[in-house]
Amino acid sequence: MCIMSLQDIQAAVNGAQPATSHGAELLDELEKLPDLTKDPKRALLELERLKPEMLNFVNVQKNPISLLTEPVRKKLGITADDLKKALRVPAATPDQSLPKEEPPTPEEIARADEILSADNLLVRAAWDLKALGLVGEEANAQALFLASISSQTQSPINVTVKAESSAGKNFLVESVCSLLPPEWVRSITAMTRQAIFFSAEDAFKHKLVIIAEAPGAEGADYSVRTMQSEGKTTLLVPQKGEDGKIHTDELTVEGPTGFIVTTTRAHLHAENETRTVDLFLDEGQKQTRDILLQTGRNYSAKRHDGDSKLIRRSWHVALQSLKRLPVVIPFADQLAEKFPDAPLRARRDFPKLLDAIAACALLHQGKRPRTAMNGSGEHILATLEDYRLARNAFSPALGRSLRGATEKCVRLVNAAKELIDKSGETGGRTVTKAALVDQTKWSDPTVRKYAREAVDLGCLEPLDGGGRGGKNHPSAFRFIRKVSEVRLELPEPREMEAPSASVGPGQGGPGACVPPSGFSGSSGESVKPQ
Repeated sequence: MCIMSLQDIQAAVNGAQPATSHGAELLDELEKLPDLTKDPKRALLELERLKPEMLNFVNVQKNPISLLTEPVRKKLGITADDLKKALRVPAATPDQSLPKEEPPTPEEIARADEILSADNLLVRAAWDLKALGLVGEEANAQALFLASISSQTQSPINVTVKAESSAGKNFLVESVCSLLPPEWVRSITAMTRQAIFFSAEDAFKHKLVIIAEAPGAEGADYSVRTMQSEGKTTLLVPQKGEDGKIHTDELTVEGPTGFIVTTTRAHLHAENETRTVDLFLDEGQKQTRDILLQTGRNYSAKRHDGDSKLIRRSWHVALQSLKRLPVVIPFADQLAEKFPDAPLRARRDFPKLLDAIAACALLHQGKRPRTAMNGSGEHILATLEDYRLARNAFSPALGRSLRGATEKCVRLVNAAKELIDKSGETGGRTVTKAALVDQTKWSDPTVRKYAREAVDLGCLEPLDGGGRGGKNHPSAFRFIRKVSEVRLELPEPREMEAPSASVGPGQGGPGACVPPSGFSGSSGESVKPQ
């Protein structure tokens, strides 16, 4: 094995990045240490003593940790993996080592300015997504894009995208996220129980975490829920100190963090469901035909990748120019008076509406007034236009959650009612599973899945346990009632009082102000990089 000398290490440092005198002193100090490979207790003490300088060497001076590996292994008998754990340096993954984007071109800057001049950036995003190949799903695309923007606020909106296999859940998410600056997004295939707890302190701060399939993160459900509700996670870990005694270290990972999860399940864990907004994809035959036609066009005509790159890069430049400022919602108290007070999850759903309004104001900040509030600096003042856009994007999803049923469950129960009405039967009010399959054009497993939900809601009653599955697979149902339609009594924007141009200290009602995140973006309104 080749042992690197101090001169070799310093030359490597100089080749990778000019070493500061502090970095050279650290390497020199490591070189002068005696061989402690056979004295693990003292080696641990030396590691703890040098840890602050090592962290500065890696995190502040941006030197690769590999430059410390050989001298530390030689003097302290510590492996590279143990060194990474000691310094809490996460292993690089494709998602964590994204290449830096090239500086924007004049054309991209001009197009970014043109994007930010639009009155409705949700519609503009949906239009550009269509140009990138997204078929239909305009409403879901706008809601998902607005939720993605909320990751830059103090209260991100978490989303679960639900649909059957092959419906295009991940394609929708990937398409929307392609408009976001790469540094905003972290895509995760799987996550273990302790993964978040042992991440770098700011690894998830103002990130949008994409979990491709819900089962991939089931082990981390608790830490994900904590991050969603509390905006951070804290773990107490016992460690041996310099005096050889055990003491407790506190590992904190800061949020806020937005999560987008895709799944084929009708429902997730009950505690997860109330923390998210559910979006359901269009699984109709017309949508399938439109997707097939678009796929055919993609294969039969030359694709303009240059145009796609221009669209995405222009959005990156536009969104990178936004200032991460707090938002004041002057009419929040009026909305609170009108929002439904049942079921219990309304306590969590109402803040989601406010968060959507705040995200909309943040996105359109170039066209929104500013105000100073409580001496805490500049705030964006949300307008009724932000309410209108947020209401259009999220009222269907909020209506479904308050109603307590998925969209496909409602459709199944309505199909059962239609079959009863056609048959003219007034006694037993029965409908077979086979008839529901034929009426909905769904597969047998899909009908079974949403029939179970309808039974749990008291809308259908199973009549037998026919089939190999016994009582869990009834072949017929008695229709009880349609899914109760909970009216989302949100006033039309024109019915609301127009907010004043400025808001004084203490005005706006409880929850009307989204707290500042401690970040300020570029100092000017222009999208040109500083």
